[in-house]
Amino acid sequence: MKRIISILSIGIIIGFIIGFLTATNKILLNRYIGYRLYRLVCYSYQDALNRWIMTAFLFSVAALIVSILTIYCIKKIIGVETELLTNKYIKFFNNLIYSRYIKLTALCLLLATFLFNIYSEFFIYKTDERPNIIFISIDDLRADHLGCYGYFRDTSPNIDLFAKNNILFENCYIPEPWTLTCHLSMLTSLYPITHGVDMINFPLHPAITTLAEVLKNEGYYTMGFANSLFMRPEFGFKQGFDYYVVKKNYNPEKPCRNAQYHNMFIKKKLLDHKGDKLFLFIHYYDVHSDFKELPYESPPPYDKLFSASYDGKFAEDKFGSLYLSYINKKKIALNEKNLEYLISLYDNGIAYMDKCIGDFFKILKEMNLYDNSLIIITADHGEEFQEHGYMLHENPYYFEEQVHVPLILKMPKKSSALKTFNRRIKGLVEVIDIMPSILDYLNIPYIKLQGKSFQNLLNSDANGKDYVFGFGYKQLSTRPEKIATTKQKKWLMVRSKRWKLISDDGLKEERFKLFDLENDPEERENLAIKRPDIKNRLLKKIKEKIEESKKLRTELLGSAFSLFNKSQKDTPRKALFTEEETEQLKALGYVE
Repeated sequence: MKRIISILSIGIIIGFIIGFLTATNKILLNRYIGYRLYRLVCYSYQDALNRWIMTAFLFSVAALIVSILTIYCIKKIIGVETELLTNKYIKFFNNLIYSRYIKLTALCLLLATFLFNIYSEFFIYKTDERPNIIFISIDDLRADHLGCYGYFRDTSPNIDLFAKNNILFENCYIPEPWTLTCHLSMLTSLYPITHGVDMINFPLHPAITTLAEVLKNEGYYTMGFANSLFMRPEFGFKQGFDYYVVKKNYNPEKPCRNAQYHNMFIKKKLLDHKGDKLFLFIHYYDVHSDFKELPYESPPPYDKLFSASYDGKFAEDKFGSLYLSYINKKKIALNEKNLEYLISLYDNGIAYMDKCIGDFFKILKEMNLYDNSLIIITADHGEEFQEHGYMLHENPYYFEEQVHVPLILKMPKKSSALKTFNRRIKGLVEVIDIMPSILDYLNIPYIKLQGKSFQNLLNSDANGKDYVFGFGYKQLSTRPEKIATTKQKKWLMVRSKRWKLISDDGLKEERFKLFDLENDPEERENLAIKRPDIKNRLLKKIKEKIEESKKLRTELLGSAFSLFNKSQKDTPRKALFTEEETEQLKALGYVE
């Protein structure tokens, strides 16, 4: 019995050491102390110690059982006594495990871990009366197809009512029209060129702090629910979340009803965390064009809501993003009838998504979570319908239909001092401003973000940003070994209240287009040659922002340190996409 207790004690000590080193490495790598995220320091030690002590303990038990069975088999089957028992190494091991210091050390470490758990649960993680934060992103939702943004169809009665009762930002912009990079920009308040996550190989660096990490440090239970393969944990989306899941195709027989099942799944998780202070990040993919099925497919009765009058035969055997991308590559101009059909299918999907948003609000109200929650609705990009020659969101020039997205904000009921009913804010804002605005409202200090809090716009006539920016690129290879040697097409945008400068090939002078949005909101007349003064002023702003982003990225990563990896430089990792998923990337125009 003494031998067994001693071996288990050794396992506990080893587990404690591994857990301590693992947690310390994470804390150094994520720079928690530098960012003053002290609760996350405690949580990291608590989680790692609990997990590794239990793992080592169970491993010790398993090793004991295997050892006993092995010795028994040797004696019974072979029928001889093993001479190994007199081996000098065995004698040393016997002396070690019979040492009273081993058991005493294990007992002290167990007691220390137990007391640390008690202290953490009852003192460190207690939260004040802050509101729940519910952050909703509807993939592929362009602003001007919602009634509250002036659309002629009744696509969004629930979202329109939500906007009427709360705060709507008329001019919100995204930095890149892609699900992966844009959502990471939302959750880090950094432009894509700063957070550095690329199309294929570079995940989010741990030294870059996410909104979920900051809120978790403040005692929030953080949950993320995503609907797209582009938002898998491997890219860094899980960073800071207590629970993060990518759920898609809940019911393969009814794939177009994904949002309904998404709501049901979220409701079950909410029931498991009654009483917790919550941060929910919820991503819906239902408005987005499907890869192979009918574009923008939605369930009855929404599947015919705006498209019932169509009597044509649009691509009977070629559906989805795959075919729409083919249209882009072949520069096929759709006739008015087929184009209107595709738009009506897209609007059908918005109407279905709007119904599901209404259902989700009902769930929140039933659980008494709606009134005292800060709720944000936005999108990661819009969608083009050949306004400028493209379908989907593949256009390398960042026209309004791709980058102008909705942003609607509901303040907690307790924020009665703010004028929130039917308030419309005209100033320029970006989705990277959401994170600092949340932290500003909660009085949580933050550093090294590129977004700017729009808190001052909520109850005043203050102006928005002077400029908003877009940075993206098209990866020409999905193979890790070719990343460094293949060229990338870089896409740029800067927009002021009146002017907008865009490029489809980096800083090449001849590739820029300039538009006067005040007199040309549809972006038809390129004024880059006629107004070189405006072009050069905006170009200077782009260059300044690029340099600022590079400098900030170097600063963020420069002091990151790991116990186990000598270098923390960016290095390509194993590709995260299967062949089928790579085909989807190609179909959406992200790679060639």
